[in-house]
Amino acid sequence: MTKPLSEKQKRRRKIIKRRRRVLLSLLIIMIVISICLFTPFFNIKTVEIIGNKNIETERILTAASISNKENIFRLNKNSVKKSIQVIPEIEAVKIKRKLPSKIQITVTETEPFMYLPYETGYAITNESGRVLSLTDSNENLNLLYITGLEIKNAELCKKISVQDTVTFDIIISTLEKFRNRVTSRY
Repeated sequence: MTKPLSEKQKRRRKIIKRRRRVLLSLLIIMIVISICLFTPFFNIKTVEIIGNKNIETERILTAASISNKENIFRLNKNSVKKSIQVIPEIEAVKIKRKLPSKIQITVTETEPFMYLPYETGYAITNESGRVLSLTDSNENLNLLYITGLEIKNAELCKKISVQDTVTFDIIISTLEKFRNRVTSRY
């Protein structure tokens, strides 16, 4: 005949059962995570580029440097995003995982808006002053030409650095307001 269990023993058994359930749950979760991270089922098979109008898809894919043998969950989205944003004409990048094996990269392009004299050539920027390219010639540039500012530095993908930042910011905000007003009427 078995003796009735005391309250203390009942609590102890409950605690042991609870611990077993938690450990079993953790083990199952770890197994599922391992399967997701290390099976070829979740290897990247396709990379889709959306939003590129002027930039070639191959150029974006090369900058992204995503391998088909890479696991979709082990892909570092931030490093891919940074490597794509090295392309000067790209304003923003969004990366989504589409299960089981697809990566979707959405890019927002920026367009040349103005150019300024810099050293012996010209710096072409977008409407916020971000440098898109440096060129020696101003031929065939159908952009606004801004003079009278002393440029300290012009690096690709970075905002142009001028001596008088207040004047430059006023110019940019005025041009932006003018552009918005013109495009909203037509």
